[in-house]
Amino acid sequence: MGISAMMTRIAAKSDLIEQMMTTLEVRDRFADLPAGGEVLRNAMLRCMSCGKPDACSVWLADHGSAEEAPDFCRNHDLFARLREHSQGCAD
Repeated sequence: MGISAMMTRIAAKSDLIEQMMTTLEVRDRFADLPAGGEVLRNAMLRCMSCGKPDACSVWLADHGSAEEAPDFCRNHDLFARLREHSQGCAD
C-alpha cells in the first residue's frame, strides 16, 4: 500500500470513528477518563484494523443516533462503557 492510499484509508477510518462517537453521544467522554488520550488512540487503532468499513458506513447512514454500537464494531464494549459512565454522571 502506497503512502497516498494509506493516508486515504486513515482519513476514511477517522471519519467513521468520529461519526460513530457522535452517533452514540460519547465523543466528549474521552476527556473524562484518566488516560483519555491513550484510550482514544487505542480505539482508533481498533477501528483502523477493522475489516468492515463498508458495513460501518451503512450502519451509520441508517442511524442518526443510537444507544449502542453495532455488534461488529471493534469498539462496541468501549462505547457501551462510555455511555454507561455518561448516564451515571447524569443521575
